[in-house]
Amino acid sequence: MTKRFPENSAEETRAEFLTKVSQQISWGLFLEGKLVAIADLNAHFFDLGQLGGVYTMPEFRKKGLSTRLIRHLIHDIKVLHQVRKLIIFTGENNFAARKVYESLHIAPFGYYALLFGVS
Repeated sequence: MTKRFPENSAEETRAEFLTKVSQQISWGLFLEGKLVAIADLNAHFFDLGQLGGVYTMPEFRKKGLSTRLIRHLIHDIKVLHQVRKLIIFTGENNFAARKVYESLHIAPFGYYALLFGVS
């Protein structure tokens, strides 16, 4: 028998998101009061960070929202966490994600991307 993880209620998800925001490790984009895109700083060690948890609700995709959100996240992590190097893992065939990262001048490197020397 496979054990299923309980799904969070909307209130639990909201509380978890707000906790991460207060810790300055989660970013969100709201439209008309609705959270439509998220991204996280999954790890931070000295001046190195790892981006993850990037997600945009399907009905809001292909509108540049993830690009705006990640651009803002990159700015904030430089200022708040003094991150100078960012690692972004994505699937080699995840063309939508790669298009977003490449629009931000993040160069692919094998199966993941590295962004060095953010200025």
